[in-house]
Amino acid sequence: MKIDNYRETLPLTGQTVDTVSEKTEALLVALNTEKSNILRIRLSVEEALLRFLDKFGESAFITVNIGKRLRRPFISIELEGEPYNPLASNQSEFGDWSDSLLSGISLNPEYSYNHGKNTVILKLKQPDRNPAISLITAILAGMIFGVLGKHFLLPEMQASVVKTILQPVNDLFFRLLNAVSGPVIFLTVVVAICGMGNVASIGKRGRSMVLRYILLSFIITAFSCLVSIPFFRLNYVNNPLSGTEFSSVLDLFLNIIPNDIFMPFIKGESPQLILMAFVLGNALLFTEGKSEKLTELTMQANNVGLIVAGWLGRLVPYFVTLLLILEIWIGSAWDFVGIWKPFLIFLLISVVIMLIYISYVCAKKGIKFSKYIKKIWPSFKTALKSASVEHAYGENVLCCEKKLGVADAMTSSALPLGLIMFMPAASISMLAFTMYAAQIYGMSVSVVWYIFAVILTVIVVVAEPPVPGVTLLGYAAVFSQLNIPVKALAVALVANTIFSFFTSALNQAMLQTELVLQADKAGMLDTEILRR
Repeated sequence: MKIDNYRETLPLTGQTVDTVSEKTEALLVALNTEKSNILRIRLSVEEALLRFLDKFGESAFITVNIGKRLRRPFISIELEGEPYNPLASNQSEFGDWSDSLLSGISLNPEYSYNHGKNTVILKLKQPDRNPAISLITAILAGMIFGVLGKHFLLPEMQASVVKTILQPVNDLFFRLLNAVSGPVIFLTVVVAICGMGNVASIGKRGRSMVLRYILLSFIITAFSCLVSIPFFRLNYVNNPLSGTEFSSVLDLFLNIIPNDIFMPFIKGESPQLILMAFVLGNALLFTEGKSEKLTELTMQANNVGLIVAGWLGRLVPYFVTLLLILEIWIGSAWDFVGIWKPFLIFLLISVVIMLIYISYVCAKKGIKFSKYIKKIWPSFKTALKSASVEHAYGENVLCCEKKLGVADAMTSSALPLGLIMFMPAASISMLAFTMYAAQIYGMSVSVVWYIFAVILTVIVVVAEPPVPGVTLLGYAAVFSQLNIPVKALAVALVANTIFSFFTSALNQAMLQTELVLQADKAGMLDTEILRR
């Protein structure tokens, strides 16, 4: 979509507020933004402008700029004067950090102050074609060209194309994954710890919320692992704590401590990167604001990393086509067919856990099960169709506040936090596919391998934001540490895209139900709205 550049300096008046609001809405509509999100973003921009007006009066001027940076549409508003953040939240107890979570998925403006200018910027995304269409097109193209080439090209021609084109492209993509995954995982963990520290510093409720999300993620993932084990034929080491196996297990944990700070990035050693990120994140928190510039720089670097991950995610359909052709020509296409198995296991476990969650809330609060399902269905359907928390966020907020009776203050703080830290369906899907990958490559596993798989999966999923492309980097990080061959990522490309539609919807439904429980415990639940 073509976006016309626009820049104008206007007096800060009520008419100007209306003009900027209308331009914001027009851009959001052109980008096919979901309707409830358009309303949310427009109101955020209007409120920021009105706060500027209250603070500086009608004698001030603002500069409005609409255009693109790195192919990403944006709207910025600049005002010269003393520092003043019009986006500072009065309702959310988690303040600016809660807002920053939403700005990361293009649902909130961001504020900065540089060179005497207050700047509010809204970064948006290009309108994407439905990922389901992209995936189906890529798979069909790969299958058609793969089968046609297999039957009509001479074996010598196939071998030549594999050697000169397909295999180098395959290797290039996996090198890109390994190169990007290390820094992105490191930065997302640092930023996540800084964010968790900000929440925990609020008080008992903030710490309780962080610990509850993490603990529930571990419990659900560990339970899913136990349930899934009988369905995957893995070579099991009966006595993992004896002889050579004990030595290798001990080395596994001792090697988490790196020899230097550079090699983990070079080799993509995820446990070492996570340990370093944990230390750095807590060190930044310990300084209590004295390293504010370094913290801000880290967050900006993380934003850049997420943009790169998004670019990589856009390449996935093209690589799916090429990798399918490659796998068909070399006779390994059956690995893709077997995706149904981890998908079905993940879906069954996730749905059962979701239904248990909902049944518990319905029994506790005296609401009919069918009525509760009807309340959450619109937001569930939006997430299922788009495979995106961004598109479904507006419906999500509406469901929590207007249908489930969760107080605005609880929704504005706990919902963004939960979107980042509580993604049980994503953990289940990643673990199920990891076990499937171990099966198809005939790996030998032990109790310690399963424990390590659960820990790595939860840490990666909790740390990563819901941004396209990042999950694939998580797979790369987990596979490298569990000694799963890198070529398994070719199957993960397809599996992750298929799983994402259901993980988004199931994560959202479980999070909404979890918020009802938390709001009830905190005295912030309107039971009449919930039962109505």
